[in-house]
Amino acid sequence: KMASFKALCLFVLFAGLVQGSLVLRDPEHKASPSRFSVVYSPSYVHFTSDAGALPAKEVGAMSAYALGLAPSRGLTWNGLMPGSLFRRPKANVMFVVDGVPSGKHIGVESNMHTPLVEDHQDPHRSLHAVSSSTNLASHVSGLFHGKSLAFSLASSRQVAKQSSTQGGSSMVWDAEKKVLTASSQKDAPFQSLSADKLAEHLKSFSWPQGVRYTGSAVEVTLKNGNKVTLDMAEQAVAEFLGELSATIAAHSQLSAKSSLAEDNIPDVFTFTLSGIKALQLRFGSSSPQVEAALTVLKAVVSSVSKKLSELYHGDAIVQLIELAFDDHLHKKHASVIEKLFQHLHGHLDKQTMSERLADLPRLYLSNTAAPHSSAMCEKAQHHLTALKALIQVECPPKRSDNLEVIPHLGRHLLEAKIIDVQKDNETSLNLTFEHGEDWTSTFLMVTLLLLIFFLSLLAISNVMWNMDPGYDSVIYRMTNQRIKME
Repeated sequence: KMASFKALCLFVLFAGLVQGSLVLRDPEHKASPSRFSVVYSPSYVHFTSDAGALPAKEVGAMSAYALGLAPSRGLTWNGLMPGSLFRRPKANVMFVVDGVPSGKHIGVESNMHTPLVEDHQDPHRSLHAVSSSTNLASHVSGLFHGKSLAFSLASSRQVAKQSSTQGGSSMVWDAEKKVLTASSQKDAPFQSLSADKLAEHLKSFSWPQGVRYTGSAVEVTLKNGNKVTLDMAEQAVAEFLGELSATIAAHSQLSAKSSLAEDNIPDVFTFTLSGIKALQLRFGSSSPQVEAALTVLKAVVSSVSKKLSELYHGDAIVQLIELAFDDHLHKKHASVIEKLFQHLHGHLDKQTMSERLADLPRLYLSNTAAPHSSAMCEKAQHHLTALKALIQVECPPKRSDNLEVIPHLGRHLLEAKIIDVQKDNETSLNLTFEHGEDWTSTFLMVTLLLLIFFLSLLAISNVMWNMDPGYDSVIYRMTNQRIKME
């Protein structure tokens, strides 16, 4: 595969560091948990559903282990069983549906599913993180020198900032002009598409019974017999169907160059779909439009998942992550949220009101305010207290002033790890770190070499101890024959 396929980020361009955020929560309200599912997996990769909830921050590392590429970060979740020593999957496909109504699920058939414990401070970055500085796509691409095919689809600026990688190609979706623009090298399989081309993908898609695309809308017949029309004249509907058409188009263009999936280098695909959240803000979480959208979403995710698995001849892991969206803050604390937005207006990231509401319970800070997130958190909490609101603010974890970046401690030379150095005691004693993260591999290699050396030395010593110089030695044999001849 071409080295140009380091990353493909859809909808937004590449960004840098993780942005600071604040998390709002109502202590009297208990939200429904998110869910992690394995839709398809090879016969030699096994998951168990009775291992308990999966922490979101371990999804990336778990995916790397499933690909046979163990990262430096360990796992506390034991739902992934030992795999084959001689085979590994050729691809990892992750569908992240951000905004599933609380208490509901898409309904895609899966091999296993388990609750997902979200990291509310940084949910999307934690899903893809393999270490403190590397996501799954970068980890795989780095191991194979950029030859791995990595594709990422996202509909939010913040999501792209937290999950993108440097280099590679990009695809940008202009929601207003309804044009999908590809920015990549000439060998890339993904090309720019106009609104008409995207509409053709929706038209040619094999919709299930009860779903029909009319050219300007999607008509869905619900289980109760009612018909719901998702008209693309609505901005929220256009965004939702635009994501799905881009997903279908991406698979179609990849299938046209199926030779890219024939090598033994693992590929990473990430599809983040959040249009369902905009529909909830527009029509309500229990509206017929949202129910119809879940039916359409199920059809697209199920179809593309199956086709991607078939593209890799069953050697692909297809995951589905359903991030629950709870509109409790919008309904019960709408006026308080609006006043908080006004109070922190100069310190929040530049977003429209609909984008900020869609990002709740997270408030993204601007680049200038992000380094002072603790002060911003206290300011927000004081304002909420003055308003006598029940909402609380979860502040980002405070890092010690003694944090230092110590490079070259992970498995990869370019990986850096943050370590809390106690300068008052440990540094003064000139003590080294307890062990590196690759100590198990080093210990096994040294132990095996010592064992081989000891056994070799024992065998040589035994042979020399039992040697008969007059019978076994070549020197004595040559000497005896020479004496007889003389």
